[in-house]
Amino acid sequence: MVWCALWDSRQLTYKSKNVNHTDLSRGTLIAELALKSEAATPVVLWQGRDNRAPRLTRHSDGHVSFEFGAFTCQTPAGYLFADEPVEFIFRWDIEGQLDLLQLRNLDTGNQFQTRLGPMHISDLSQIVPRSPDARLSIRYAGLANHLASANPIGGIAPDTPIDTPDGPVIAADLRPGMAIRTEKRGTQTIEWIGQTSQLARGRFAPVRMRAPYFGLDGDLNVSREQRILLSGSEVDYVFGTEQVLARASDLIRQNAAQISLLAPVQTYVHLLLEDHDCVSVGRCQLDTSLLSDVLGLKGGSNARLAPTDRDPHWPVIDRAGAQTYLSMLMQNRRSAA
Repeated sequence: MVWCALWDSRQLTYKSKNVNHTDLSRGTLIAELALKSEAATPVVLWQGRDNRAPRLTRHSDGHVSFEFGAFTCQTPAGYLFADEPVEFIFRWDIEGQLDLLQLRNLDTGNQFQTRLGPMHISDLSQIVPRSPDARLSIRYAGLANHLASANPIGGIAPDTPIDTPDGPVIAADLRPGMAIRTEKRGTQTIEWIGQTSQLARGRFAPVRMRAPYFGLDGDLNVSREQRILLSGSEVDYVFGTEQVLARASDLIRQNAAQISLLAPVQTYVHLLLEDHDCVSVGRCQLDTSLLSDVLGLKGGSNARLAPTDRDPHWPVIDRAGAQTYLSMLMQNRRSAA
């Protein structure tokens, strides 16, 4: 399962070696698009190179339609206007189990989502885009021969050194049954471990956590959804509790954490323990996956799960709280210098 191709703007910037022979009975297309200006006529946002291809079109009243074979659907009028970026996720499945069409207006937050039923792409000409309309801006696009998640979960890079009773072990070498050091229980056994491969663009791009912030001895790539355990006097002062979790995406600021676009694709490792906890990377604490996260990756429902399998053990702060914490932390460091 690989990402076959990546386009940055209108340029093909990455192509896997065997893309011309890949099996496309299941796959994913993710793109971020925007109209450069208002148009009185329909604008094709995405279409492959033959007449059988899926077609995404924006119409003059602002509604967006999708057509593929006998399947058609459309958003309400006024869904998309000029300069509003839209994220387009098209996931097809020959068995019709995990298919998905999802549009997300990244300015308004409006989301349109529907199931498609069984369908497949017979060859690359059906999905690789023709020359785009001059009125269209393609921020990025990625094509995979597997069913990529539309809602990624927390994850860490495979080269992350995880503390174990026998010393640090990189995440890629961890296996179920191995013991690792944790914040809450001291030591826990890995119940499940998985890997996902995500397009490293747009809201899927990884966050590079920078040393020496967050107790890190070296820089570390994590997914935007990965939560970091914060502690110390600043946390106690701002939040009235000793420890809180913050999403990596909410900690992006100056040199502390930055979006990384260096690689076209990022692989993540996900760890599930008996109880939700945080693993140690030196003095940095990263939380583990919840059972609800794992079920979500596999298309399952978490409606019947116990709260302990759905909710983190520590309170999770929002972006405003994370930025307040960083401001105080940096101010205190300057004062102490």
